[in-house]
Amino acid sequence: MTAASANTPAKVIAEAKARQREDLKQRKDAKGILDPNDVGGRYDAERGLLTTLGGQLREITADDLRQFANHTQRLGKQFTGGITAKQIVDLSMPDRRRRANEEIRFAVPMEIKGNRIHFVTNAGPDSRALRHHVYVAFPSLGAVAASAGQTPALARRLAAGQVQIECDCEDWRYVFRYIATVGGYNAGRPETGFPKLRNPKLRGIACKHVLRTAHMLSQPAALMKIAQMIDLSRGTLDRNATKRVTKAEAEEIAKQQAKQAAWKRMQVESSSEKRERLAAARAIAQARRGERPTPDSGVSQKPTPAQVRAAVADLRKQMDILVAAGQMTRQRADAIIKEAQGD
Repeated sequence: MTAASANTPAKVIAEAKARQREDLKQRKDAKGILDPNDVGGRYDAERGLLTTLGGQLREITADDLRQFANHTQRLGKQFTGGITAKQIVDLSMPDRRRRANEEIRFAVPMEIKGNRIHFVTNAGPDSRALRHHVYVAFPSLGAVAASAGQTPALARRLAAGQVQIECDCEDWRYVFRYIATVGGYNAGRPETGFPKLRNPKLRGIACKHVLRTAHMLSQPAALMKIAQMIDLSRGTLDRNATKRVTKAEAEEIAKQQAKQAAWKRMQVESSSEKRERLAAARAIAQARRGERPTPDSGVSQKPTPAQVRAAVADLRKQMDILVAAGQMTRQRADAIIKEAQGD
C-alpha cells in the first residue's frame, strides 16, 4: 500500500479536511503573530517578539519592521493573482528542489472539485505524517472550458497557465503560505502573520510537495485529470462538481510515478539548471565523440585526453559559479559533471 492509497480516497480526503480544521484552530489560538498593522509601524516593542533576521534569534527592532515591509512590497509587485507551474519551480529554493527529487516520489491527483485538484504526495523520511495534501486551483478554468477546442489541448493550456496552490505541511504553513498570500497565488486559507522566525527575508516560493506536484502538472496522469475537470465544467452548472479517483487508479498512478522517479524528465529542475545540464552534456559528448572540425579541412578530429580534461575543468568552473550564486546545489552540480563525463 502506498501513501496515496493506504486508505480509500474518501478516507484520504476526510483526513485532509480534518487537517485543515486543525490548522485553522491552531492559527486562531496562536500567540505572538506579527500582523500587517505591526509591519506597518504599529508594533509595540513591549510584546518582545523575536526574529531570526540576520541569522540570530533576537527581539524585533524598528529597522526589522522596515525591512519586513520592503520585502512584502517586493512580493506584491512580483505576482499578479497567480503563478505558473514553471515559475513555481524556477523561483524555488535549490534545497527544496533537491529534497523534492530525493524524497518526494509521486503526486497523485485524488479528487477534482470545481476548479481545484487535490493531489496526494508521500511524506519525506523525517516526517511524522504518512502523506501530504496539495491543492492546485486553476482560476482560468471557466474561460478555458468555454473556449472552442479539443479537451486535451485545452488541458495542456490550462496546466501551463496561472495556478494557485496550497499544502498542509509545516514548511508551507510557516515558511511559504504568507508569501503565497501576498503574492495572490494561495489556494488555501490566507496567512497575514509575517514569518519572522522561519523566513524573515521572504525567500523561495514553495515546499518540496508543491514542487513535485507542479512538475507533475505537465505529465499524463495530471493532464488527464485536468481534461476531466474541463469536461465537468462544460457539462454542469455546478461550480463545485466533484469527481474522485478509485483506489485502484490511485495505486496505479503512484506505482508508475515512483517507478519513474529517477528518470531525467521526472526531475524537478529550474529552467537555468536544465539549460546548463543540456549544454554541458552536449559539450562533453561532442568532445568525447571527436566532433571538432579542424580549422582548414572541416574534418572531425579525435580529441586528445588533455582536451577532454580541459572541457571537464571548464564545466566544473561553470558549475562552481552557479553553486556560489545559490542557483544550484553542490549535489546537483556534481551529478551534472558525472553525467557529462559518462561515469
